[in-house]
Amino acid sequence: MTTFYLIRHGSHDLLGKTMAGRMPGVHLSDQGRKEAQLVSDRLKDVPFAAIYASPLERAQETAQPLASLKNMAVHVSDALNEVNFGQWTGMNIDSLHHDPQWELWNASRSCSRPPGGEMLVEIQSRMVDKIEVLRCAHIDQHVALFTHSDTIRATLSFYLGIPVDMCIRIAVDPGSISVLRFIQAKPEVILVNATGEFSPCISG
Repeated sequence: MTTFYLIRHGSHDLLGKTMAGRMPGVHLSDQGRKEAQLVSDRLKDVPFAAIYASPLERAQETAQPLASLKNMAVHVSDALNEVNFGQWTGMNIDSLHHDPQWELWNASRSCSRPPGGEMLVEIQSRMVDKIEVLRCAHIDQHVALFTHSDTIRATLSFYLGIPVDMCIRIAVDPGSISVLRFIQAKPEVILVNATGEFSPCISG
């Protein structure tokens, strides 16, 4: 049984205001650093075999307390990267609300993309491909994946068997933990968006 812990990075100062996307230099806020420490505290009893993170600073900074606690390296993976928001990167979110492409993106993510950016099905494909590789590499082990909200939503929607258009119904808060495990090749989503008290999923 291989278990994946999908962890959203902690809060940063642009959250909810600016489409940070893949902008460089976006670091955790004070609140985000507290959330990162809470993630480490919640997962302290899980015997991780590996820790992976998105290339972006905020994801790696969220992973660092757990990696330090476990005396483990953080492996950077492009597959875990944030959505490429293309021309929307760095824009004020409120300014996008009257953009027809923004409305389409939020209404039908399976067949739309940010201008110059990624479709959600492309994100889903790269994440599922990575998880399948890691599942074979870490049989009967626990793996932490530090990534981003839409990346986690796209992944969970695939393994839950729901249309990617509906993935925005899945809450993925900063510093939250969602858990996906495989019994051989059979996937089970056993936890979504945990931000409070946490019982490690280490049975079996």
